[in-house]
Amino acid sequence: VCANAVALRREIGLELGRRMHVSSYGMLGYALLTSATLGDALRLALRYPALLGTLFELSLKVEDDQVWFCADHYHEDPQLAVFNAQLCLVSLKVICE
Repeated sequence: VCANAVALRREIGLELGRRMHVSSYGMLGYALLTSATLGDALRLALRYPALLGTLFELSLKVEDDQVWFCADHYHEDPQLAVFNAQLCLVSLKVICE
């Protein structure tokens, strides 16, 4: 299904990621909303990657005053790697907003 969607719309991962708001994640989403800080929310989210629906191993890297999302170790269909990376990282960006 995803391969067919990507064949029709190459940027479908970006579009879907933008629609994944905190409430899309159910109880995890509401737990994120109650976190004291953004950092606490991100650490909580990364403890439950299956609830985020990601196919990557997620981590945060801190460099000086910047924080980087890292999505590594993707082992699914290589043809869907870009789609899944876009969906994963854009949805995390939406959560942070």
